[in-house]
Amino acid sequence: MRLLAYCLMPTHFRLVLWPYADSDLSRWMQGLLTAHVRRYHRVRGTGGHIWRGRFKAFLIEDDEHLLTVLSYVARNHVRAGLVARAESWRWSSLHAGLREASLPLHARPVDRPRQWQQRVNQVETEADWRACRKASIAARPSASRPGRVT
Repeated sequence: MRLLAYCLMPTHFRLVLWPYADSDLSRWMQGLLTAHVRRYHRVRGTGGHIWRGRFKAFLIEDDEHLLTVLSYVARNHVRAGLVARAESWRWSSLHAGLREASLPLHARPVDRPRQWQQRVNQVETEADWRACRKASIAARPSASRPGRVT
């Protein structure tokens, strides 16, 4: 599995993943979540469900839509009011990119533009936020640009 971006929040997490094959995502997520649940229960001496349901996934085109999604994920903790600047949240790929010892990110199919950190810290447009949020909730691609389904 290729990891393009992540943000770990107190109540959820967001990952931007790039599977090698169509069947990889479900199998990889099952392994990740199962390992997490087992460790969680072992450490706390508890049992039962800790996740509400199946993970949500939607397709992302490898163009400007990918950059919009990467920015959305990198700003998740800013929108939640946990930090003022995106790179300040230590459990995100944007912060990790500033450190040498971090979770390795795979090269993206689209290069990040110059001044990426500044772009992420700019207030996102209402249209970009709504498109990403709608796709995230519905777990399906969104029409984020007129005439183009992504």
